[in-house]
Amino acid sequence: MRRLVSIPWSTSFGSLFVLLTTIGLIGNTIVIIAIAGDKKMRKSVMNMLLLNLAVADALNLITTTVEWTHTIVLGYPAWVFPSMLCPLARYLECVFLFTSILTQLTVCVERYIAIVYPIHARRLCSRANILLIICTIWSFVFILALPYALFHEKRQSSRVCGNPYSTTNFWMTYKWVEFFSFFFVPCIILCYSILKFPVFSGPKTSSYMKNTHSPPAN
Repeated sequence: MRRLVSIPWSTSFGSLFVLLTTIGLIGNTIVIIAIAGDKKMRKSVMNMLLLNLAVADALNLITTTVEWTHTIVLGYPAWVFPSMLCPLARYLECVFLFTSILTQLTVCVERYIAIVYPIHARRLCSRANILLIICTIWSFVFILALPYALFHEKRQSSRVCGNPYSTTNFWMTYKWVEFFSFFFVPCIILCYSILKFPVFSGPKTSSYMKNTHSPPAN
């Protein structure tokens, strides 16, 4: 197959890809080691969320690297791994990406509760509740991302790992659900929280927010 991207462009993009991936992996690894290796830090609900975010982001970087490195090198979309890994790679990539998005959304909501409802923050944002939310996020994402595992494939006549059902009504409906679940609704919640923050922040902010770490549950 003829190259779709020139060698200079592939080199430039590949260098940027390697740089960003390396920085991302190093940064997320540091966060994972720092939080997972410190018992006191693991007691903070915010650190629990940051640890989950770092794990999801690191795994997403790894799966993205596996999927796209050969495409950058060859200059055209091609799948050089066994065919059975095609749907698995796409599925895991979306799982880790969606988990990262929902974890960031949870961080935003947790900070919002701490600022707007400081009296109830200890109860609502307890370690048990945050752990339940983290487990719910992973379970929800594992289920919602299943169409990527079911519909992506590498056919014998093609070198591309793709979705031959991308034009069907089911897939179009699914993409709308994905859009609202992982982009539109999180953006609305994030914007609402940002607009509310100046109203409730200031001299009246509770001492709960003076500590950068959320307190552990009793």
